[in-house]
Amino acid sequence: MLRFIFPILIAISFPLEVLSGQFGLEVGETVKAIRKKGVKLSNDGGYWYFKDKLPKGNSKLDNYSLLITPISGLCRIIGRATSIQTNSFGDQLKSKFEFFENALNKKYGNGEKYDFVKSGSI
Repeated sequence: MLRFIFPILIAISFPLEVLSGQFGLEVGETVKAIRKKGVKLSNDGGYWYFKDKLPKGNSKLDNYSLLITPISGLCRIIGRATSIQTNSFGDQLKSKFEFFENALNKKYGNGEKYDFVKSGSI
């Protein structure tokens, strides 16, 4: 059976008030305020910032993208897990995604779901 490596992207967006305090960050925080906490952020030149670890990050997530705008401050966090090997049906990928989805929905309520495989990876 063929085995593929799929990047797994777990990105569940929650209302801002639910996000507050998660990962050791607060909704609306500025880049400057986050850096004062000792979090060294990389920037793409726009409003997206990147970090491997966050103050209260999840050990199963390898890196994070933070959307921080000048007006709203921190308004979205996306966490990514490592690539995983899976069978041709993607069972392991689906299982890992559902693990995170269920845990987050149980703790914070249902969020907006982004469930996709990177174009060209199959």
